Amino acid sequence: MTSLENLEGRDYVVEARRRGGMYYLNIQELGVFANAETYVDAFAELEERKMRYFEHHISCGTVSDISLPREARQKQELRPFFIKATVVALVGVFLFSAASISFTYALREPVRKLGQRAGKATIKQFTGGLKEFASKEITPEKEEKIRLAIREAIPKLKPYMEELRPLFDTDNTRP
Repeated sequence: MTSLENLEGRDYVVEARRRGGMYYLNIQELGVFANAETYVDAFAELEERKMRYFEHHISCGTVSDISLPREARQKQELRPFFIKATVVALVGVFLFSAASISFTYALREPVRKLGQRAGKATIKQFTGGLKEFASKEITPEKEEKIRLAIREAIPKLKPYMEELRPLFDTDNTRP
């Protein structure tokens, strides 16, 4: 719970006007106002009303309903923006650094080596996937799904299989 001393420490803007020999003072955020013939008297009355306003909210347990001063409210409203902006900036720096490192590495390595490494990685993943597939037991339902998927893919794969036929031709004699 916020104490009266904490509330007193808040720096609210006091608007002052003078009309017809009277001083009118107002704290817009709190809706507290006072008037008197001298500025000092008007300010003392305003402070007294502000204290009663704070004490009323403390006794009712509604301190969170008291408006913050303008600057504090603006800072509080901008805090999420600054947090998000900082996160975006850090992610941007990270991505830029990673791209820079990758680009530098790619320029240092010959293209042939990069192709070989990519090929090795692809083969390793493919063989790992085949080994995993071979080690698992396949239920009859899953086997039927696989067969159906292969049947549906055959018309699209057929032109490529014609090109690969010499690799599988068993009529060739081996030395």
